[in-house]
Amino acid sequence: MNRTQAVVIGFVTAAWLALIAVLTAQPNIYDAQLQDIELAGQPLVRLAFVAAVGLVLLVLVIGALRRWRWTFWLMLIASASGVIRLPLSSLQIFGVLPRDVPQWYAGLQALVGGMQMLIAAAMLLGYRRSGPWARSRSSQRRYRPRAERGQPYLLQQERVLAPAILARIRPSSG
Repeated sequence: MNRTQAVVIGFVTAAWLALIAVLTAQPNIYDAQLQDIELAGQPLVRLAFVAAVGLVLLVLVIGALRRWRWTFWLMLIASASGVIRLPLSSLQIFGVLPRDVPQWYAGLQALVGGMQMLIAAAMLLGYRRSGPWARSRSSQRRYRPRAERGQPYLLQQERVLAPAILARIRPSSG
């Protein structure tokens, strides 16, 4: 596991733990969001919401560990969205925008937005240097099929196997 993967997995794990902490400490924050669809005050709905988010985060962790490209791009776009979260939360904290959440929660959102921006910058730098999930160029070659390395796979096998087969077929000079 490289640094990019560790940072993304650490952030996703921290987000999951923060989600659970907010659910246990201040469930009314979830109720305020669920009130629009008339599901506020129902503990099972809150648990289902946290479980669904947890499942998505688990898929992202597995994708980071297996270096799936689509999870790299999804995490990069999601992390880059911190550009929007940071100023909006800051404006809520200073009272410029109306605040529908407690001030500590708006501060937490601003902190998360700043971390997202840093993660997006680190992912972009790693991508520019070594590709998705900051693989080294040699490790990218290792994972590519042989046909993509220049020669078709069958031609490579022919060059390896042909001399051995021909040596067995040719009559030995005696």
